[in-house]
Amino acid sequence: MIARELPFFRLKEEKASEYLEKGLYHYNARNFVAAREYFYRSLDVKSDLHLARRFLGDSYYFTGDYESALEQWESLLESSGPDLMIQDRRNLIQHGFTGQSEPGPYRFYGWIRPEKRPYAPVDIQADESENIYVLSFDPPGIYQFRPAFQQIRSDGRSPDFDQTGTLVGRIWDRLKGPMAFHLYQNRFYIADFAGDRIYILEKDGRFAGSFGATGSGEGQFHGPSGIVVVNDVIYVADQGNRRLQKFDLEGGFLGAWKPSALQKPSGLTSDGKRIAVADTDGAVLILDEDGLVMNRIEGRELKRPSGLDWKANRLFIADEKTGPQIYDLEAGSFVGMPGIRDEADRTVPLERAVAFRSDSRGRLYIANGKGSVLHLTGEAALRSSYDLTFYPIESASYPDVAFALRVVDRSTSENAIVRGLTDDNFMIFENGSRIHPVRVDGMERFQNRMNLVIIKENSISFEKDGLDEFLDAGMHDILSGIRVSDRLRLSLADTRTIPVYEGLERRQLLSRMQAQPPVEEPAIGRAIYDGITDLLDRKGPAGILLVVSGRSFSTAFDRYDPTVLVQYAKAHSIPVHIISFEAGMADGDTGAAEIYRRISADTGGYYVRFFDETERKKLYSRMTAIKDPRYIITYRSPGGTLHGRFMDVSVQVHHRKTTGAADGGYFVP
Repeated sequence: MIARELPFFRLKEEKASEYLEKGLYHYNARNFVAAREYFYRSLDVKSDLHLARRFLGDSYYFTGDYESALEQWESLLESSGPDLMIQDRRNLIQHGFTGQSEPGPYRFYGWIRPEKRPYAPVDIQADESENIYVLSFDPPGIYQFRPAFQQIRSDGRSPDFDQTGTLVGRIWDRLKGPMAFHLYQNRFYIADFAGDRIYILEKDGRFAGSFGATGSGEGQFHGPSGIVVVNDVIYVADQGNRRLQKFDLEGGFLGAWKPSALQKPSGLTSDGKRIAVADTDGAVLILDEDGLVMNRIEGRELKRPSGLDWKANRLFIADEKTGPQIYDLEAGSFVGMPGIRDEADRTVPLERAVAFRSDSRGRLYIANGKGSVLHLTGEAALRSSYDLTFYPIESASYPDVAFALRVVDRSTSENAIVRGLTDDNFMIFENGSRIHPVRVDGMERFQNRMNLVIIKENSISFEKDGLDEFLDAGMHDILSGIRVSDRLRLSLADTRTIPVYEGLERRQLLSRMQAQPPVEEPAIGRAIYDGITDLLDRKGPAGILLVVSGRSFSTAFDRYDPTVLVQYAKAHSIPVHIISFEAGMADGDTGAAEIYRRISADTGGYYVRFFDETERKKLYSRMTAIKDPRYIITYRSPGGTLHGRFMDVSVQVHHRKTTGAADGGYFVP
């Protein structure tokens, strides 16, 4: 690492250093607009001051002005040459604009095998924390794995997989031969093929229930060979009875489907609406919500399909004779699997597959029936860096220093948050010297509270439409789950933003929603912007809840364009939830609804129609389920007690053959 100390200032340029220090003070206090002004002043005095331009770009990024941020960072790259940190900043925004839809050719990544006894893997699941679960037929059990940490190596060798848990014990003595399972809401639903029964286990292995028996009646099975849970409904492929059965989450029978085209149902998967079932006679059927066959997929690629997974417009099909197959539903054709070679350049056989899964990041897992699971990954994941967002530094307790960091996997079109990192994955440098020790924590101790800014449209239209009379019961439904640890603020979107209440008393909150006379043209955009600003210093889940009539106003987003609001919210991982009465839509006024839906969707929030009571009652629990994705990095600075000294701080993350870097800075207080 190269230390980037402040340059030498001639006497007349000392003002540039003073402005830079004041700008960085406001920057680390999250007063980004004030910080921008001081960085500009610094550049007026010394136009080639790298640090002022760098933090000016950062300030624009954190206020949602991505175009101005790009302008500053690209100016730096032109004037000072290649700089990996600045290139990463630029890529962070450019990838957000363009995304990435294709993972590239798949490459060998590693084998997943248990530490001690052999197993017969028949199904695979992956959770949001990147744990991999493998179901074994014999001996029955669920094995949990994580790829071992390994920094990027020049020889391209792949990491091993660490076994982090095994679900065995008394419950597994009851199972005779499990064939498939599905992880849903932290429970495993297991189809015991040889025992004609469905078992339900908590994620930690505790028994939660079972149902089924041998037979052909309702709720009975002859070889349950596939299982998937969709929208609280359990679907089971009942192979011997040539049918699919449906159950509620407690095992209550809901119905059965027996399409004439179905001969030997096996693996099941779903896109949330439709069900795909593998027929080991050589086809894959896609059924609608009523069990009617919508599509039949067959061809020379399918001889004995047994396992399925559905991601976006692709079906991942495990065929026990032809191997893993990928079917593009949009194109209506198979996508050829490439030849796979391991780290020793040996061909990896793919002729047999009993399970074929793709996780949320597009990585593939293939159970080959030979005691191992093969892990493949797209080339994009191997060549792309993580995007790191380095949040302002807290140095008030110097020499104890802290900052927050968000890590995003750029190789995925979803910009997936990277979770589960530990101290070993991070390297911190201060003025070029590596810091020891460093503590890395998630936001766990802050996750059980909600930081919520409620914004109510204070318009004459809201009043004239008589919507205020519905707020009492409706908002009570939404906020009935308030906890004492939550932090709520209420503001009115008037011609300006008017804060009117802070606290947890629902009656006070509701009464203050009508605390000001309404106006013709409420400044909706400004209120959202101010609400996000109010949340910048928060730790733990945070969000905006905007309550609107749904009518359009000509000046609602003057000076606060929805695109900038979305970028501002995304820069700080703050979702904007919107509950709308959708007033005026019957008259064809749909413009506001389109804007509101876009803002909520693009920031990861929820859009709910006020009179949809079911969705309204779910809203608060859904908001609190969105957790703060950042890490907290803390360390003790060895830099001494030189007041006013600039400290350049950089961080590197190394994890699973991928790396990322970012930097920040502060002046010693």
